[in-house]
Amino acid sequence: MLTTFGKHFARGFAEAASKATKKKAAAAFGRKALPGIGRILMTTSCKGGVGKSTVALNTALALQKAGMRVGLFDADIYGPSVPTMLNTEGKPLYSDAEGNFIPVENYGMPTVSVGYGIGPKMAMLWKGPIVGKVISDFLRNAIWPELDYLVLDTPPGTGDVLMSIAQNVPVDGAIVVTQPQNVAVADVERNFDMFKHLKIKPVGIIQNMDGFRCAKCKTVTKIFPGDGAANLSKKYNVPLIGSIPIDPEIASSGDKGVPALLAHPDSEYAKIFEKIAKHVIEAIPKQKPRYPARQPVAIEKEESK
Repeated sequence: MLTTFGKHFARGFAEAASKATKKKAAAAFGRKALPGIGRILMTTSCKGGVGKSTVALNTALALQKAGMRVGLFDADIYGPSVPTMLNTEGKPLYSDAEGNFIPVENYGMPTVSVGYGIGPKMAMLWKGPIVGKVISDFLRNAIWPELDYLVLDTPPGTGDVLMSIAQNVPVDGAIVVTQPQNVAVADVERNFDMFKHLKIKPVGIIQNMDGFRCAKCKTVTKIFPGDGAANLSKKYNVPLIGSIPIDPEIASSGDKGVPALLAHPDSEYAKIFEKIAKHVIEAIPKQKPRYPARQPVAIEKEESK
């Protein structure tokens, strides 16, 4: 147990470190638009296990369904799940002669993920500087086609990955994913503090796992206490743009490599994401890329290491 001195020291050290990190974050921005990319949308949550990757993927597909050209960047380097959900697991990530990455595509969705370069069971034992370098390289060296929106799926927390993204590229808006219970909301509130220091605009809150939908009668039953997303919406003046119940049929889609929006295009689930996509387009209208899309050097592809 910490002594009184120890408690004060620990608290003071944490506050000093936090202030130094925030000051460094605010001062170190070298944001530069990515070639071919019109807008960048981040999906984030300080709480793990809230279904953020599922939300990111289906939001991207809903934007695509609305007629937008969309790509997906899986920045969750410690637990990349996009390859599994897009049925691209095991596909190699290729690079051109200059070391630029060629996105892997399925269902018309170009994607880049660390998961394409590692085994499904390989642990990423990387420290902060390496994490920052990897994220920077993957962001800067991917040869995206011309896109209206690039959706970023980020890991839980407010650490090195989000710092690296914020310092490298202009994020036009962020969606925060949470669950109803207060313990999830307490963690997610840190996202809003992060947005303030990294100068990122939150454009919407999504409450995932908002009850359980019976597969037979379609009745939704509340299984978690609280209404955390609505409270966050009022506190931070950020709209609640979607409440998504647990549905067994929907939940199994990602494991099969067929995203729910494609497997069940006429479902209530799909309609929720169509509304989310409509809100994103209104909150962050598409614009022409600042720089034209790059072209890979025309040589035989070599698998990146």
